[in-house]
Amino acid sequence: MIIKLDRVGVYICLEALAKYDNIKIAFFVEEEIGMKGSSAADMNFFSDVMFVFEPDRRGNNEVINNTNGTDVFGDEFHEYIKSFMEEYNYKIGSGTATDVGVLAKNGLGVVSLNIGCGYYDAHSKEEKVCLTDVENCMNLLFKITDKSIAEIATSYGFATASYFTVFCKQYFGMTPSELRRRSKQTATKCRE
Repeated sequence: MIIKLDRVGVYICLEALAKYDNIKIAFFVEEEIGMKGSSAADMNFFSDVMFVFEPDRRGNNEVINNTNGTDVFGDEFHEYIKSFMEEYNYKIGSGTATDVGVLAKNGLGVVSLNIGCGYYDAHSKEEKVCLTDVENCMNLLFKITDKSIAEIATSYGFATASYFTVFCKQYFGMTPSELRRRSKQTATKCRE
């Protein structure tokens, strides 16, 4: 089966929408010609998110941590996802231009990553998708996000969930639970 490159990311986003109530999705235009969409993104859209995933990397085994010299997640998050990456045969890699790299340079301020999602020979007549690799990508993303607030707090290096809650109140003006509810309400409004 042959699927156009961008359809893989859209498919994964649709699967995530079906699975989660508290999710935001952004689609950017003209990535391949200068990252125009992500460069013009309203960064306020991301003010209540805890991390950003970009399933738009060729192949099936890389999680990109550095794009053009910009780290998009740190050592703490790498430690958090290390066992999940091993389970699905992913490794840390570096990339060139990615939307999450542009967002990070524009002050995103949260963990973000670009992940291999199973497409090959991009932008050619031979472009193809391995559905097993797409499923592995989704399973890795879902495993990373299916965590309690306490587990998320620990993964970001907070000693306790209580301290994480204090941090969220100071930084976002809400508790982690309130952030999840707000994201859920926003997602519901977007679907209506």
